[in-house]
Amino acid sequence: MLYIKRLEQSELVPLFGSEKSLVSEQVLVRVSRLGFSLAYQQKGKAEWEAFPPEEGLYSDRQGMAYFGAISDGQIIGLSCVSIGSNGWTDLLDIRVDAAYRRIGAGKAMLDACEAWGADRGLVGLRTITSDRNPAACQFLEHCGFLLGGIDRISMSMLPDERDKPLANRSCLLVFYRKNR
Repeated sequence: MLYIKRLEQSELVPLFGSEKSLVSEQVLVRVSRLGFSLAYQQKGKAEWEAFPPEEGLYSDRQGMAYFGAISDGQIIGLSCVSIGSNGWTDLLDIRVDAAYRRIGAGKAMLDACEAWGADRGLVGLRTITSDRNPAACQFLEHCGFLLGGIDRISMSMLPDERDKPLANRSCLLVFYRKNR
């Protein structure tokens, strides 16, 4: 049985470290009068990509909450939120163990994060991912998030990105979902 529990700092475990995913698609951002939309295109060959959590993200900080997806007494997913600017709940991280994906754990954690923010008078969830992570983009779109912004500069000088042509460097994508 799957359920979501708010976790205390002492209950957090280093679940996933630097999780790797096989990425076989690339994200294409399209701009129109109505805003942004995403499309996905097959890459020439699939590549392994690592998506480690931000350093110190799961340390004890004020104004943050942690949620765990639990199945059969085992933590199979973690999420982290904080009170963000301009009335938004910032979803800082969400990850589900690969063996337990597609059973609703990620969506259930999103709903718990949204409820946490709504209890504090915040208008919805905001999160940032990269166009290097098409699985995260597809998950967010599937869960009702809209792409609201693009940052082409932030990642452009990272060591892995500097050697690429400017048009091929990764960019950050900002997604929003209003409370339901």
